[in-house]
Amino acid sequence: MKIGNKRSIYFNLNRIKDFYIVAHRGACAYEIENTIPAFQKAMEMGANALETDISFTKDNVPVIWHDFNPDDPVAISRQMGLESGKFAIPSVPDIEDENRKPVPELTLNMLREFCGFKKRGEHEKTLTKIPTVEELMIWAKDQSQLKLIFFDMKVTEDYLHLIPKMMGEINKLINQYNPHYRIVFMTPREKALVEMKKIYPDLDYTFDVELPPGILFDEQDYSSIHIARKFGNTFSSIGLSVIGQLFPWGTYRRIIKYDSKQKGDIKLFGWTINSEFKIRCLINLGMDGIITDVPDKLSNISKEMICI
Repeated sequence: MKIGNKRSIYFNLNRIKDFYIVAHRGACAYEIENTIPAFQKAMEMGANALETDISFTKDNVPVIWHDFNPDDPVAISRQMGLESGKFAIPSVPDIEDENRKPVPELTLNMLREFCGFKKRGEHEKTLTKIPTVEELMIWAKDQSQLKLIFFDMKVTEDYLHLIPKMMGEINKLINQYNPHYRIVFMTPREKALVEMKKIYPDLDYTFDVELPPGILFDEQDYSSIHIARKFGNTFSSIGLSVIGQLFPWGTYRRIIKYDSKQKGDIKLFGWTINSEFKIRCLINLGMDGIITDVPDKLSNISKEMICI
């Protein structure tokens, strides 16, 4: 037993041999998200895994960019600066601008010209370059501590027909660079997952569980482990929802407690977890990895709690 501060008592019951410190879009609380500097910063802070977002341009380039469609509600909220804890916010053309388009309708050069980021409190776009998946892989080949990258495939329902070409281009890069780390393709869309697995069944996948608004009474209905077994995946992932959920942390913890008992050889990941209390709780419940904006905090806590 470990006595923490006055607020909490932590019990280290489950010790995990291989724990993944997953930097969400790199160290996005300290650097511009989804950029090489953010990935490098994450490694320096003790991360051994990354989560990054993959879009696909008009000229068939897999690119590291979150907002596949700038008019998606999540994208709009990010443009308004409503996503908390991030170093910078997306900068895209105004609503009336003809260049405000989904990524597949922009070439790579157009995406880099018209889109980017601005630091909080500033109005001008930074000069940070939006990287391609190939540029990420070139950087990653020298990162010996890197064990895993989640490729969060941002393709939306309207563009599912791009999946064969998108996966084909990424698979070419995998064959070319022969990464020493595992790549896990992540999506919350069942149709996208089925299509990806049909084309490349031997790659790693996770169906990303997103909890619905309201209150959940039966944790089994949203078990990420049950869904992983349904699709034959060896990875599972589930997000902590704070929008529209009643008792979000209590619900999430209940599901993780259930999944930890069911997982067997399936690896269980949660996102996006930034508070010390929640990190400690999830490690004790036996989670295999946590996706976080603050990899330095997660690294320090995991070193204290986990015997490797």
